[in-house]
Amino acid sequence: MAKENTVQLYGWVNSLPKIKATVDADGDDLFVSGKIHLTTVRRSYATDDFRLRGTLRWDSPIIFSRNHHLIKHQMQKIEYGDMVLVRGTLCSKEVPKRYVCPYCGHKNVKDNGVVIYVDPISLTVFEKGLDEDAATKRLMKCDEFSNDVKIIGTLCRDPQYYEEPENKKKECQFQIASNRLRRIIEDEPDKRTDYPWVKVFGDQAVESYHALHTNSTIYIGGAIQTRDGILQHFLCEECGSQFDREGIATEIIPYHIEYLDDCILPESTLSTNEKKDEDCEE
Repeated sequence: MAKENTVQLYGWVNSLPKIKATVDADGDDLFVSGKIHLTTVRRSYATDDFRLRGTLRWDSPIIFSRNHHLIKHQMQKIEYGDMVLVRGTLCSKEVPKRYVCPYCGHKNVKDNGVVIYVDPISLTVFEKGLDEDAATKRLMKCDEFSNDVKIIGTLCRDPQYYEEPENKKKECQFQIASNRLRRIIEDEPDKRTDYPWVKVFGDQAVESYHALHTNSTIYIGGAIQTRDGILQHFLCEECGSQFDREGIATEIIPYHIEYLDDCILPESTLSTNEKKDEDCEE
C-alpha cells in the first residue's frame, strides 16, 4: 500500500513552549519531551486549480516531540512569539482522560482518549519575538502554505453524514488509518499507523458519503483544523451521574480528495480516457 503522511506548518508560537528534562548518569540534561502550540492560517476551500480561497481560518495545532536531539538543538531555542516552520508527521496517540465528577468528587479515568499532534522532523525559526498583531499580519500573507497536510489513509469505519435542516449545511466525517512513511523511534516498534479524523463540507461531503465506506483508500490534500469548546459526555463510574466537559477536537479538512482503492466512484470522477474507452465499446 502507498504511504504518505507529511505535514508542513508555518506559524506563530502562541504560548511558552513546555519542555521536560531530566539528568542522565553523567549529569547531563536528558530531554524527555517538548510541546509547542502554533497559530496557523488557512482558507476554507480550494478552487479547481488548487488556489486557496474563502474565509480565513485560524488553528492551533500541537507540535510534540520526545526526540532528545531535536529538542536540544532545535525546540529548546524556540520562544513565545517566534515564527516557525515545521515539517513532520501527523500522529495519533491513545491517552487516558482523567476527570473529576462534579457531584461526588470521584476521580475517573477514561482509557480511550486520543490526542492528535504533529511529530516534527525539523523546526526552523524565521523571526523572533513577534507580538500577536505583527504575527497576524505576517500569517495573512501566508495562507497558501501556513497549514498543509498530505496523507493517504484507509477508512476504519463507514462515513457519517449530517445536514442541518435550518441552513442546509452539509457535513461528512470519517476516520482513516494512515501508515507512516518514517519510523518514530520514541514510539513502540509496532506503532506504525495513525488514526486521524477527517471532516468534509458542502458538495464534497455528499460525494464522500456516497463514494466511501470501510476499507476505502484515499489521498487527501488539506489542512489541520483545531476546535475548542467541544462538549464531551462522561458517566461517573462511582455514582453514575452524567455530566459534560469541554474538550478540543483536531481533524483534517480536505481541499482535495483522490479515490484510490475500493471506492464507489461518481460518474464525474471518471477520467477522460475511461470515457473514451466506453464510447469506443459502444
